[in-house]
Amino acid sequence: MHLERREVLVGSLLVGTLVSLGVLINRASYELWGGLLLIPLLAVASLPLLRWFLRRGLSHLYPVLAAGFFLKMGGAILRFYVFSKIYGGQADSGYYYGKGVDIAAAVHAGRISFWSALPFARELTFMNRLTGTVLTFTGPTQLGAFIVFATFGYWGMVFLVAAGCRAVPGLDQRRYALLCCLAPTLVFWPSSIGKEAWILFAIGIFSLGVSRLLRWDRALLGLCLAVAGGLGIGAVRIHLSVVFVAGAAVAFVQGLVLQSSSRVALRKGRAALLTVAAIVVMAVLAYFAARRLQAGNPNGDFFTNVDSALNRASTLSQEGGSSYTPVSTKNPLLWPWAIFRTLTRPLPIDIKGVTTLLPAAETSLFLAALVVGYRRLTGLRRALRESPYLTYALVCTLLFGLVFSSFGNLGILVRQRSLVAAFLMLALCLPKTPSRAEREALLLSKPLHAPDQPDQGDDTPAAASRA
Repeated sequence: MHLERREVLVGSLLVGTLVSLGVLINRASYELWGGLLLIPLLAVASLPLLRWFLRRGLSHLYPVLAAGFFLKMGGAILRFYVFSKIYGGQADSGYYYGKGVDIAAAVHAGRISFWSALPFARELTFMNRLTGTVLTFTGPTQLGAFIVFATFGYWGMVFLVAAGCRAVPGLDQRRYALLCCLAPTLVFWPSSIGKEAWILFAIGIFSLGVSRLLRWDRALLGLCLAVAGGLGIGAVRIHLSVVFVAGAAVAFVQGLVLQSSSRVALRKGRAALLTVAAIVVMAVLAYFAARRLQAGNPNGDFFTNVDSALNRASTLSQEGGSSYTPVSTKNPLLWPWAIFRTLTRPLPIDIKGVTTLLPAAETSLFLAALVVGYRRLTGLRRALRESPYLTYALVCTLLFGLVFSSFGNLGILVRQRSLVAAFLMLALCLPKTPSRAEREALLLSKPLHAPDQPDQGDDTPAAASRA
């Protein structure tokens, strides 16, 4: 009966989709109906792949994450509406789309080969070619490109959920998946043509690889995923790759030094070898990231170049508004406050208009949830000791808060913070520390003197005397 209802529901959705598309084809342009047509096509491709991906130990998350796919598609449509109606098409997405249309047209006309249009480049050229590659398959539909990039962001979120659920002991897995699917920051911002959707996808791959390496679960595959994800991040934002590489390095050191499980001990030689290999690869990526920062002063030190790159990135980004004066990071004593404000801005005191109202409400709800669920945070120290992946997430989040504290544009900051939103949600899903009343009840339930239980078959003199 349950299967019959599901088949009827799916059939009804398909019929409704076909009827809606038939109406749109007659009344709207390909710009609109071509994009909407991609949603059922991507659903048919993504949902079976999602079920296969979750088949080992996480199949119970499939209904939540499957619903998250359709929420993400809704976020992409809303994002497209805001981009076209409120911003008037004047944003980074419009620039990438224009360049992508030219590249796709050149491929279709035979002026350039498809292989030369692939995104084997860096920063702006990478994004132009990536958009062109997408449009080569979808045709000139801007909404369709938004839908495809939203799918990138969706799979990045799925990878982050899987990595956290498998690598953090005691994590409330269903709660974590639900929060990541419902978080407005993750649903809305990485759902358009732009850097955030791709970077979130690459962060998900990188984190999935790191989680495998830290648990020694098919570690060679984990190393390949971490390298691919690191290159994907660095291709768009080279300074961000340094942030995540640093977080992974700290977690690897913790996993190698502090973890002493029998599983690791049995494979000590291979574990040590893979850890060294991973750290070497990460160090090489970080080295090239530092070398290839294109800052105004080639003789400046690394931190000066990072700051210059961030200022250049914030200048190039057009979408956003609501400027503010960031906390100065020249004094190290102000770093904690700068990190806190970067991760929690905007608060109600920062509201300057309708566009900042919803982000402020989301931030306030998150902080309120932290206060209400404080017992989850009281066990953070123990959770960090037991899970190097949690250390990785914490280090990445803190470094992100410090590095992006130089941004003075609220719209850009909220958009960029979506890249670490899944890490922030971990704090709301950690196992609760027992309250004082629960600890007292547990102590009272234990007998004061456990009766001796003779071991059957024990032939020692002590056992004979007890008999």
